[in-house]
Amino acid sequence: MLFNKPISDLNIDDISTFCKTFDENIRVEYKANLNSVRNNLAKVLSSFANSYGGVLIIGVKSEGGKVIFPIRGFNKPSHEEPRVTIQQRCLDQINNPILPEIKVINITEKRIVILVYVNESHEAPHSIENNKSVYIRTGDFSRPYDRADIDRIEYLFKRRYDAKEKSKLLLSQSIKRLNFFRPQQLPAGTYPEIILIIHPTFVYHPIIKNTDIDNFMRGRIRIPKIIENLFLTQNLRRLLDSEISIFSDSKNHFYTELNQWGYLLHSERIRADTGRNFMIDNQDKTLLNFAHIVISIAKYIMLIKEVYNYSNFYGSCDFELHLQSLYHEGLLYRFDIPSDLDFIFQEKNAKSKIQAYSSKINIELKDIITDLLHPIVWAFKQSHDSIQRDNVLHNVEDLLKRNRFIE
Repeated sequence: MLFNKPISDLNIDDISTFCKTFDENIRVEYKANLNSVRNNLAKVLSSFANSYGGVLIIGVKSEGGKVIFPIRGFNKPSHEEPRVTIQQRCLDQINNPILPEIKVINITEKRIVILVYVNESHEAPHSIENNKSVYIRTGDFSRPYDRADIDRIEYLFKRRYDAKEKSKLLLSQSIKRLNFFRPQQLPAGTYPEIILIIHPTFVYHPIIKNTDIDNFMRGRIRIPKIIENLFLTQNLRRLLDSEISIFSDSKNHFYTELNQWGYLLHSERIRADTGRNFMIDNQDKTLLNFAHIVISIAKYIMLIKEVYNYSNFYGSCDFELHLQSLYHEGLLYRFDIPSDLDFIFQEKNAKSKIQAYSSKINIELKDIITDLLHPIVWAFKQSHDSIQRDNVLHNVEDLLKRNRFIE
């Protein structure tokens, strides 16, 4: 890692320390101002993604690859928002687009430094100039990037394929273990169930040691109070490259797996509100508790955030939510609504998937949960008026505040 903290937490002192430590190299480039790199932004940032990742710091002068101190930054543009400009270049001029982390740091009221951090990409090769060119880093400050040859491009395609195949294999293994440890009295598909899966988008190498996984699950590594005591020691099982927590009784089944590759899988029965019943298909049913779904998801997202922070993993993550066995189940969407009987699901299972940066999980918690749940809630509602995202966001935010996940 180039930094020992999330990009969003960096300040000018961190930048100064970094510049004293690193000259320009295969993963580091300095530019005096935005105009000096504006026309080459796509080339610089795509070359990082196609190589080993890296950081572009704008507002830092250099000579011969070495930083000229003091760092003075550059004048804040009055006619544009630099963050938006950089993001737009990445979306419009790079194929496949990349999403760098961008931090704008104020030195004075009028002068800024911009840090643009790009992860090594397993979606590479990223091309520019209407798909005509693929650039990689050279490590030479006088010519920091160059067109990739055919062997490098083939390697990048293979790396992307290997990362996807590794991700599929890890998911398959986790699902097999989940089903293997299910109690016989609660077979899969016989009760409404949450399955939450979170992992790095590009599975390339292990990010955390088995001993550290063990310490997390046994409470030896400090985590926020709100997610303390998620696991009981007697429920833990150590496996070759992961650790699992299992608890079952006659009505419930809780299963959590965390492995070296940063994969988390959690499964549990969706709690029903026993005070509200309805009849459908001559069956007496209770309403599934939306609040329970939100809080369960929040707990394990917060846990994986702590794991990623501890292991210095700052990159793109996939969040995948499965709600199983929902056919003709009702949903208690809000406690203050007298009747929720128009919230009836018409399919067997529901699935949603989104991506977000690990370093932004804390500040985007309510949005991550909302984007996972909105399409599912939308499908539950059968009346004329559909549920809009803002409505789900408001409900999720209210539940997170009540349960002290956010302020």
